[in-house]
Amino acid sequence: MRSIVAFISTIAMLVGISVVAPAPAFAGDGDTPVNPATPTPIYTEDFENVSGSTPTALSGYDSASNGSDGKPITYTASSYWQDTKYCNGFIASGGMVLSQSDVFNTYCGKNGDPTGNNMGDYDAVRAKAYALANVSDPNNGNMTNHALSTNTSGGQPPADPMFTTNGSPISVGTNRFIELAVDAAATGCNQATPELSFKMTGLPGGVN
Repeated sequence: MRSIVAFISTIAMLVGISVVAPAPAFAGDGDTPVNPATPTPIYTEDFENVSGSTPTALSGYDSASNGSDGKPITYTASSYWQDTKYCNGFIASGGMVLSQSDVFNTYCGKNGDPTGNNMGDYDAVRAKAYALANVSDPNNGNMTNHALSTNTSGGQPPADPMFTTNGSPISVGTNRFIELAVDAAATGCNQATPELSFKMTGLPGGVN
């Protein structure tokens, strides 16, 4: 796999991505079962390579994982999915409390204040980051878990890339099967269930 592009049809989504590429799968003689080797991780992103008490823009985030060029993997998205005033394109945690001024002027402010607590949709972002902390460990309760916000608070979400790697940072040999796993959380009353669509580009021949 060379790069990853994610499209999301949702009103509220936080994502964490992990990609696993098993070792080569060999065809048997039709009678003898063949067991594939143990999968080998080729790419993982948990959005935890951050510091400070305010959100980090997706466009300014350097992954803890290095690409095939030895440099940290970086990301981008279309303009709507990077617009923080629509609650998109930033990395935050459940414990990351902001002032009302920061919320309305920088994060999630374009959707007004539907919650009645003077924090717009930003608290929904915090709640989903907290929920994702409990996916792998139900007893975690970790308010420091970080996640990427694509909360789509207002505007008209386009069918454009919500999350994509810059360049072609991930390489894999031929004759491989690639598996994708994603942890996501969504909120939205009376809304359709969010749908995730992923596209891998620049694949060499023999990769499925």
